[in-house]
Amino acid sequence: MSILTRPIGKPKVKAEASAPVDASTETAVAPVAKPAKVKTGPAPALALSPRANLLPPEIYDNRRKRSIRRNLRLLVFVVVIVVAAAVGGSWYLGFAAQNAVQDARNEVDQLNLELAKFSEISKTQSLIATGDAALQVGGSSDIDWAGYITQLQGTLPAGVTITSVTADSQGIEEAYTQSDTPLEGSRIGTLTFSAESQTAPSIPDWINSLSGLPGFVDAAPTSYSRDETTGAYTVELVMHIDKNAYSYKYAPKPKGDDQ
Repeated sequence: MSILTRPIGKPKVKAEASAPVDASTETAVAPVAKPAKVKTGPAPALALSPRANLLPPEIYDNRRKRSIRRNLRLLVFVVVIVVAAAVGGSWYLGFAAQNAVQDARNEVDQLNLELAKFSEISKTQSLIATGDAALQVGGSSDIDWAGYITQLQGTLPAGVTITSVTADSQGIEEAYTQSDTPLEGSRIGTLTFSAESQTAPSIPDWINSLSGLPGFVDAAPTSYSRDETTGAYTVELVMHIDKNAYSYKYAPKPKGDDQ
């Protein structure tokens, strides 16, 4: 039969009747052998198929540009946050400073109100201070004439009595007139007094006794007379004194004036 005349499809096979198997007949079954172990090793590397990038370069450029723009936007956002924080901090500090200044002004105003309540006391204290200053200035040239004359009387010999005294001293506004005589010392006052004695006086002894008075500079007699009726002797003396005669009752004694 040629290929052209061969019928299409599988040929039918006639089933053959198999002979019956006797159950009593023992058949020997051959043992099944175990398959041999196959050694496994690393799997062979798969061959990568070649690939071609068909995307245009513009797509990658756009992606890169989008990434740059995203980073720039993030940077701008961070800068805006920092600037806003700086502006807010400066505003807060300025506000706090203004509050502090206002609080200080309020405190000063409150203190002024409190001081106004004691304005009369302040005026009184100011007047007292002014009076003390004036007393010190005016009292800086004070001489206790009553006490000084008492000391003067005490230096004279027994039986000698002071009959008259004239005192002249330096003021606070102008210096005392000094003598032109070279041997006479510097002075701030002059004391002229008359003394009477029933006996002839020893004028040098009188002058020596006067040298113990505070502030004594020099002394000299200006007149000497005797009353023929009573027999009493009258002597007039001029004594100059310096700043050691000051009482320093109203002003402290300047340093360096102890001598």
